Amino acid sequence: TAIRTFGQMEQLFVIEENKAQLRLVRTGTVIGEMTEILSGLEPGEMVAVSNISNLVDGQPVTIVK
Repeated sequence: TAIRTFGQMEQLFVIEENKAQLRLVRTGTVIGEMTEILSGLEPGEMVAVSNISNLVDGQPVTIVK
């Protein structure tokens, strides 16, 4: 649910300092609801998974756990 496609590009939002940061990613294998990220994301980074259609780069976000 975190990945959105824009043309041939795949994007997601990483949360840094309570702001959404747009990232281009390259995906690999898809198994069920899980998608392998080959590049564009580092281990441990927090990814936005809800309301991503409304997010814009640099937008302040609230983290809900």
